Amino acid sequence: MTKNTISQLQTNVDRLWARANLGRSTEIIETRPIGDGTPYVEMMDNLYVLVFEERGKEIERQVGLTLFEASRWYVFSMATRYALNAELRDRQIPVGAPLTPHGLTDDGYSRWNWMALAIKIMDSISSDLGDWALAHYRSVLLNYPLEDYEKRNSRWPLLT
Repeated sequence: MTKNTISQLQTNVDRLWARANLGRSTEIIETRPIGDGTPYVEMMDNLYVLVFEERGKEIERQVGLTLFEASRWYVFSMATRYALNAELRDRQIPVGAPLTPHGLTDDGYSRWNWMALAIKIMDSISSDLGDWALAHYRSVLLNYPLEDYEKRNSRWPLLT
């Protein structure tokens, strides 16, 4: 059995991200806490542990991840960040839209605009990653459905 290392994880993340054709990976696999919620990696029994720490307090720990699972987490995070930035950059303010349920002017936001793009990016890396991202967001939307204004503002076909 090959011993997993942090450098293998970094190499795998960079290799997977290259398949998205969205520029070079800027993800740096940290091995010590930064304190801003950025995960760092520990090794335990040849498996990866992602530790999330913010302001000196551990807030989450994902234990026992394989190289694939840890890589998927990092690549999905990059895809989501890319998609969030694109959603904000490409957002269009609708004309004549009703107020949101919170009484605010509709600014054109829809979670689906970045979720769908993140799925597309993951699918461009591999169909398995695309299927995983789709299942993940289906689960999210099952528990937290899109609001009417999010459906109205979607630039991507909605899930049925």
